[in-house]
Amino acid sequence: MRNRGRPPKTDSKTDQFRVRLDAEERAMMEHLSVESGMSMSEILRRGLRIQYNMARFSH
Repeated sequence: MRNRGRPPKTDSKTDQFRVRLDAEERAMMEHLSVESGMSMSEILRRGLRIQYNMARFSH
């Protein structure tokens, strides 16, 4: 019998993280999302990578 559905992704994102934003932060996220064409999740992921790299290379 054949498998059905999509094949599994090799880089699947299974962990979730919730963050609370105030109205100003939400507006900034929406603005960045519209201007860049990226999802809000991708904006947060990129911001995380930037902060991580800054901390790692500052020592």
